[in-house]
Amino acid sequence: VRLMKNHKDMDCCYPGVLRLPDGAILATTYGHWTAGEPPYIVSVRLKLDELDRRVGKGRPGRMPSSRP
Repeated sequence: VRLMKNHKDMDCCYPGVLRLPDGAILATTYGHWTAGEPPYIVSVRLKLDELDRRVGKGRPGRMPSSRP
């Protein structure tokens, strides 16, 4: 699952992943999330039903990509 777009070819995306008591997934990682800025840490919280909905909108078995 691609969490966000990294604006640099390397030095990012080794997330720590935790399942919260409510079933949500919390992923915390670092990267160059803003072009031209130094890397910084972000956390993304999502639920499995949200991922299921997104997969349903793309090709079978694949997550939709933000790449052209």
